[in-house]
Amino acid sequence: MTHELDTAVPLARFLGDLFAAWADSDVEFLILRNYQDLPNSLGNDLDVLVRPGQRGEALGVLIRVAGRSGLRVHHCAEFVPLSIFVSSTGPAGIRLHIDLFDWLGWRGFQLLDVTEVLARKRLHKSIPVPGLGDEATISLLTRLLYVGELRAKYAPMIYSAAAAENEVFTAHLQRLLGKHEAERLLNAARTQNWKLIAERVRRYRFQVAVRLLGRQPRSVLGAWVRDIARYYRRLRHPPGLLIVFFGPDGAGKSTMAASLKERMDHTFYSGLSRRLHWRPGVLPQREVSEIDVTSPHAQPTRSAVASILFLCYHLLDFWLGRFTVIIPTTYRNGLVIAERYYHDLFIDPDRYRLRVSPRLLRLGSYFVREPDIAFILTAPPETILGRKRELPESTVSRQVKAYRSLTSDLLNAVNIGVTGSETEILDRLECEVLDFLERRCSQELMKLQIVED
Repeated sequence: MTHELDTAVPLARFLGDLFAAWADSDVEFLILRNYQDLPNSLGNDLDVLVRPGQRGEALGVLIRVAGRSGLRVHHCAEFVPLSIFVSSTGPAGIRLHIDLFDWLGWRGFQLLDVTEVLARKRLHKSIPVPGLGDEATISLLTRLLYVGELRAKYAPMIYSAAAAENEVFTAHLQRLLGKHEAERLLNAARTQNWKLIAERVRRYRFQVAVRLLGRQPRSVLGAWVRDIARYYRRLRHPPGLLIVFFGPDGAGKSTMAASLKERMDHTFYSGLSRRLHWRPGVLPQREVSEIDVTSPHAQPTRSAVASILFLCYHLLDFWLGRFTVIIPTTYRNGLVIAERYYHDLFIDPDRYRLRVSPRLLRLGSYFVREPDIAFILTAPPETILGRKRELPESTVSRQVKAYRSLTSDLLNAVNIGVTGSETEILDRLECEVLDFLERRCSQELMKLQIVED
């Protein structure tokens, strides 16, 4: 996705102000890649390299410039770079993802010295970018070592560096891969034999690991310790979100869940995000008949024994799903959106044909991952009856009252009236999510500053 100029808050002005503010604050930086169309537009994200020890200062400047430009830093995630997400209000506003790097490496192995890369920077339309040899090395090795493939759009630049026998590019490859392996890679690049390069990725990983571990064992071990600490912090406070939609039948949970996921693709990795219908679905689920779907309340109530077995089975699914679905997704900055959740069991036990004590049903919620945000969609009973004519009025009225009372049971529950237009409802949902993320991001950045200091 490319971000074009927005009439309210021009992207070019913001980026120009940001680059100027970094320079005025003596933050040494450069744009690692995808700088060709800056500052008027950019690709999915902006990768910025800053001098080690200056990431906190660069972040502070970014937050100040964003505030002056009418933008807000609404989300952050600590990976190898510090990922910062900036936005303006409204669905047509700016959605910007900035990655702040202060280290260039792979799995704890430092590939390039950041200070030396910054010393060799050049200017592209007054924007600092890496020298050709450094850029070719970064574009070739970082993705190749991590995912085992080369991006096609970087191939021409890598070919140019290899064909011109760029001294910096050659020196980097010889240091990391050895003279013989580096020459084979360079020859493959000169003939644009990218398939051969991809086929030898395991050999490249082995050479990098052995050579750097032998030369810089303390540096590598120190990087591994820092990585473990970072993984632990992200595991304790995952950057992703679990959002749950509650509400009576006909409130629009499925429609809102699907639309909100699309709205949030600029913040969470869409390829990792998951949509759940009630439970995680780790354990097998029986086929549901059309009668069960359209008229669940019309089915006969289960016996007490069958109800207990049903409860235990599904509680186990929620518990397993916490560790196999929700945590792995949110840990990697994915979004999990669920339509209904465990709490539906004690809000509407008739739907699940249960004959179990409400107190026992509520007790089970302590073993379930609580939503980060719970949206409770509500509407007057007559509005719901207009959408779900098969439900009796008494059932709808009871559902509406029960779901409204759920606000007091959940930490971050928000009542959302669904009597307006779909766009108005989505705007409010997105605003609530961004407000929550902004509050959480502020707290996380304060903790991160303490760790870096």
